[in-house]
Amino acid sequence: MAEQSIIAKFAEGIANKAGAKGMKHVSEAGRTIRQGGEALLVGGALGAINGSVGLDQKGVPLDGVAAVVGLGAAVAFPDHPNVDEARNAGAAALAIYGFRMTEKLVGKKAASKVGIDLHPSQVGADEDPVVAAARNL
Repeated sequence: MAEQSIIAKFAEGIANKAGAKGMKHVSEAGRTIRQGGEALLVGGALGAINGSVGLDQKGVPLDGVAAVVGLGAAVAFPDHPNVDEARNAGAAALAIYGFRMTEKLVGKKAASKVGIDLHPSQVGADEDPVVAAARNL
């Protein structure tokens, strides 16, 4: 089992004072805060990359790569002390990748139903894609 983080140790210390019943709640709160923080860091990092250079580089989705690396590392090294962090980071990256790919698929299907082509060349850098699509109606 992986070594406990500082937050988990702190939470268990408080839980021990509260008794066995409170221990589960406080301990879980510590793990939840930790996992949420890791997801926030991964989302923030991928958001920063997307805002500066984009997540798709030379046809390679960087969020997809991060997901494979994180989840793959968790499977390849199950006894590593940071296996939880790798798994959480991979899952967060996979959620972002799934969101982006679903958004693209649904957006293309919706646009094709009304005969709108949302090709990037039709949309200016500072223009809303919906406004650009409406102009082409």
